[in-house]
Amino acid sequence: MRNLLATLLFSSGIPMIASGDERAKTQHGNNNAYCQDNVLSWVKWELTEFEANIEETFSYLTRLRSENASLRPVNFGNFEGATPGSDLIRWYNQSGGLMTDDDWNSTETRVIQRLSENIDDQGHHNLTLLVVNGSEAEVSLTLPIWETVQSYERLWDSSDSVPNIHATAYKAGNNVAVSECSVQLFRAVAL
Repeated sequence: MRNLLATLLFSSGIPMIASGDERAKTQHGNNNAYCQDNVLSWVKWELTEFEANIEETFSYLTRLRSENASLRPVNFGNFEGATPGSDLIRWYNQSGGLMTDDDWNSTETRVIQRLSENIDDQGHHNLTLLVVNGSEAEVSLTLPIWETVQSYERLWDSSDSVPNIHATAYKAGNNVAVSECSVQLFRAVAL
């Protein structure tokens, strides 16, 4: 559930969220619940521990999206760098190198990193790194080295049941453990 929220909230474009999604609401497979005036479509106000944790996670992720313009790109520039009004997205493999055609076409690739850069009208840079491990095993990956990045602060890890608000810092080029089937979000710290 946390991975799904991350892919929704950290993707380009407007997140399509329905009432109750932030609380892990289910309609039990019914995508036409608008005509159901019963428990199928009602919002549940008494939350289980899991639902409360999902709501806390949802709130935290929406705050991160709001605070980091690089998580909500509008226009894309070239591969050389971001400019005011044009964001940059670069894709990296598990080894911290740029994705190659072989990486993209490999049936074995289960780990990917997305470095997003935004420059606002005042010239302030915002860089985030989104790491996705789609494998069923914990992996060690190398954080990418990018010209202006000194280190990365881990802001969120989907393997945590509730957000850990204490960011952990890692130098660019260092290895990081990523739990199986999880997503991690880092904020890049400039040189």
